[in-house]
Amino acid sequence: MRMLIFSTAYFPHVGGAEVAVKEITDRISDVDFDMITVRLSKKDLLKEKVGSINVYRIGFGLGRIDKLLFPFRASRLAQKLHKKEKYDIMWSIMASFSGFAALFFKKKNPDVKFLLNLQEGDDLKQVEKKVWLVKKWFKQIFTKADYVQVISNYLAEWAKEKGVD
Repeated sequence: MRMLIFSTAYFPHVGGAEVAVKEITDRISDVDFDMITVRLSKKDLLKEKVGSINVYRIGFGLGRIDKLLFPFRASRLAQKLHKKEKYDIMWSIMASFSGFAALFFKKKNPDVKFLLNLQEGDDLKQVEKKVWLVKKWFKQIFTKADYVQVISNYLAEWAKEKGVD
């Protein structure tokens, strides 16, 4: 089985979500993992293996600009990798920039299962304000996911508000 992970950040840029992904992927030996993430610093390697994950970083190391471009660039790279790797499932770490990348990839590849992981730590009202311009796409991150995994009842309620059964 091959899994593609979309994440806005990854090691060496560490938060709770990144630690969780590493802990989970290090314990699973029968899945091949690739990840597309933002190149948050010019010092970050464009491609490397971190634990059991082949990590592809895209961007110029400019932080905010690279995050804004990430959904489009990541879905394009994912499409290119998918032609070669044939992913069975994709995993979006949170519904932010990585969620948009996964949504765009899912629309072109409906046969690839989509796992949305919700572990947002930001105020959800602030998250909603930030996505007002692309509200329709944001809701589709939730409704196009085949599976949604949450770390709290609070996030489960949010997912239901967004249309998850």
